[in-house]
Amino acid sequence: MPQADWPAGSRLRKPTTAPIRLDARLDFLMSCKTEFGLTPAESRLLQCLMQARACTKPHLHAVVAPEAEPKIIDVFVCKIRGKLRKFQVRIDTIWGQGYAMTEESKRLVLARTGGQP
Repeated sequence: MPQADWPAGSRLRKPTTAPIRLDARLDFLMSCKTEFGLTPAESRLLQCLMQARACTKPHLHAVVAPEAEPKIIDVFVCKIRGKLRKFQVRIDTIWGQGYAMTEESKRLVLARTGGQP
């Protein structure tokens, strides 16, 4: 795994183990489509990452696309990273656990979407 995918302090960062519950925030989801070009599923994944310190892949899978294969989460993250890169928004890999966003990345997303996730 490349060093860049190991966020500082990743061994101490614990992904959420509580069930993730997304509110129907249509304003946030529509802003993600308008501002970043995200699909509805990609927007839901971003919303999960915005609401938690870190998320495990199984938790993201259960919320975002339970009907699909679990590997779809990795595909979504790859696509989202490409779309958010030009806005300096990062999704960090917590190796062997899941994904997380820095507070700075969350602030950048909120600044463009204009509201809470």
